[in-house]
Amino acid sequence: MIERDGINSTVEIAQAIDSATFRQQADWWIKAIEDGRVLHRRKRTKMKPATIEGYKCGVEWVTPHIGKIPLANIKNAAAKELVAKMKEAGLADKSIVSYFQVVQSVVASAVNDEGERIHPRKWDSHFIGLPVVNPKEQNRPTRTANEIEQIVSRAQGQGRVLLELLAGSGLRIGEVVAVKIGEHLSSDCSTVYVRQSMWHGKEQDPKSPAAVRDVDIPEKLASLLAEFIGNRKDGLLFCTATGKPLCPRNVLRDVLHPVLRELKQPQMGFHFLRRFRESVLQMSEARALLVDYWMGHENREMGTRYAKQLVEDVEWRKEWAEKIGLGFNLTSLQPEVGKPGQLLESRTQPAKAA
Repeated sequence: MIERDGINSTVEIAQAIDSATFRQQADWWIKAIEDGRVLHRRKRTKMKPATIEGYKCGVEWVTPHIGKIPLANIKNAAAKELVAKMKEAGLADKSIVSYFQVVQSVVASAVNDEGERIHPRKWDSHFIGLPVVNPKEQNRPTRTANEIEQIVSRAQGQGRVLLELLAGSGLRIGEVVAVKIGEHLSSDCSTVYVRQSMWHGKEQDPKSPAAVRDVDIPEKLASLLAEFIGNRKDGLLFCTATGKPLCPRNVLRDVLHPVLRELKQPQMGFHFLRRFRESVLQMSEARALLVDYWMGHENREMGTRYAKQLVEDVEWRKEWAEKIGLGFNLTSLQPEVGKPGQLLESRTQPAKAA
């Protein structure tokens, strides 16, 4: 029994003494991801900054609890204790699962010269007490058409146009703030060409290959965008008074959250507007293929790949975009010079002749 359990194994003891601590390995792992030495497991591509930021949050939370423990000693018992601490701290089930996945990845990242794991593990989720995430119980706030109209009608200037575009197109906030006039908009503003996204003021590729798409929007919203753009020929669709990219966090603070407080509604991120658009599309007669294409979902069925010619039929897409409509009523636009999204007055004046 002693031999079977490895209690007197010199190899086991040597690993426990010589292996790096969780903190040391986690620091190496994050740095390797940032440098591109550790890639996305399935796509084999460099991970997005937002993904790396999520991993860093997980490492920061678990490090005070297991940071000094050697990797060789982080097994099911240690994991069980860590999960218990997460539950005591009141973390959501999804957060507990995500943070534990970070622990698994850090332990698995220690490999030898042959690329084999130094500390292979057979994690027992039942023994560890890892919660089962129920998607139906996750916090995914949505709003009705009437509530959407109330929210956007109380926003002002460019903030209102931004919220209406999010609700009427299903675009992600990072995709919207990256839209450039003349590059990512059709001449009549009826189609948004999603070719990039924005993260902390820096341009990056969209979330996934499926996120690279052409999103058709109804005529009413297209007319509103054209009115909002006015005589501008280039630059970002939504920007600060100096033409710089908007910070989504600032828009939440200055536009959306004040409106939600005024309406006595709980604070939410921009994603509830994307969920609203999804619901409008799902209630329509549009084919699932077109809905997934507009929303930028990854193809779930192989058969949809053989219908690629459908989403390339621009006239057909626009016809369906008009049939579906927005699902809510637009309000008239009254832009003011100097407001967010409108350039400073000095930059809008024509140049004087010498």
